[in-house]
Amino acid sequence: MFKQSSYRPVKKKNRNFGGLLFLVVAILIIVVGYFSAVGIIGLIDNLSKSEKANNSNILSQSSAPNENLNNSQVDINDIKGIYIPVSILSTLEGQNSVIALSKKTEINTIVVDAKGEDGKLNYISEIPLAVTSNAISENSIDFKEINKKLKTAGIYSIARVVAFKDNFLPKFNSKYSVPLRGGGKWWNTFFWINPYNNEVQDYLYAICDEVSTLGFSEIMLDEVKFPDFGRLDLLDYGEISKNISKPKMLNDFVNAFSDRAHSKGLKVSLCLPGQGAYSETVNVEGGQTFDLANIKVDYLSPRFQISTLKTSYTNSVTINDKVIIKADDNATEVLNIAISETLNRMKLENCKAILRPFIGDYDSSSKVYTFDDIKAQITICKQLKCGIYLAWNDKGIYREQAYLK
Repeated sequence: MFKQSSYRPVKKKNRNFGGLLFLVVAILIIVVGYFSAVGIIGLIDNLSKSEKANNSNILSQSSAPNENLNNSQVDINDIKGIYIPVSILSTLEGQNSVIALSKKTEINTIVVDAKGEDGKLNYISEIPLAVTSNAISENSIDFKEINKKLKTAGIYSIARVVAFKDNFLPKFNSKYSVPLRGGGKWWNTFFWINPYNNEVQDYLYAICDEVSTLGFSEIMLDEVKFPDFGRLDLLDYGEISKNISKPKMLNDFVNAFSDRAHSKGLKVSLCLPGQGAYSETVNVEGGQTFDLANIKVDYLSPRFQISTLKTSYTNSVTINDKVIIKADDNATEVLNIAISETLNRMKLENCKAILRPFIGDYDSSSKVYTFDDIKAQITICKQLKCGIYLAWNDKGIYREQAYLK
């Protein structure tokens, strides 16, 4: 701050007029200079305060939660996710634990059931058929509010929709069931709805429409198949099955569903068995021979866990012409070959989807995935330039240390 020093003129008996005039002019210059300086310094100070205020506003705007934050801000080529049961995500403690995990690890994505394996819708639905068939869970949760919270934390959320495995529609009305010869409902530990049935397809399209309003950024289609075990000889799909094969029916459904979801700004992924990813040798009864050249999904998410790849009661896995003996002890080798073979097939068929496999992080009677197993699986994904993945544990319990950044 500029400060003027005092000035006191010395009185003399013999005044000199010229000297007096000089003195007056000097005082005027000093006074004018003082007030000019004060004005300039005041102006600078005001500008400085204004600039600080502007900077403060900028900082407060950037640090405030962005109401328009979208899950798509997560790099879709860097998705690293986990499956979370609705029972965990429905609680405040569970939501906070997911967010805490995302801050400590490389996990930035969750998969949660919008329509579960039992056929229940885990949100409040207004679809007439869902209401009348009692397919809405009594423990429905507010996905819209939860997704706002997850988005603010930078978490990408995927709604899993289990398509044709359904315990509610067939029980409500057998016309929705896979057709039992002679009429009635057919089951093989689960009931199944008929992919050939237009009303069934419309029901799933309506679920797509509702889920698109709940704040998700992606829908994952799972169990896109016909039942493939049990008393299949009792099933009769009628004349339509003679004109439209099971694979064509499923491919057409997936593409129509994808078009619908894409029109609403959502990505789509398809969960499929490992065999359906690296080869076309899948149980023909299930119809899961997908046309990778023309499929419209954004991601393929095959299950490459050991338990899903075993083709017999022996502890070995065959991937195309490669056999892995003692597969439970060689989970990394199995994943390596499975991803490599799938990428080769996708390249040959000019598949435009991105491979985003499921890896294992669970305990079963034959396999316990250890910390080393999980890290090795993640390393394999990165080495094969397939660095994105989804980890599966149906209880939502994960070995946190394996996912540290």
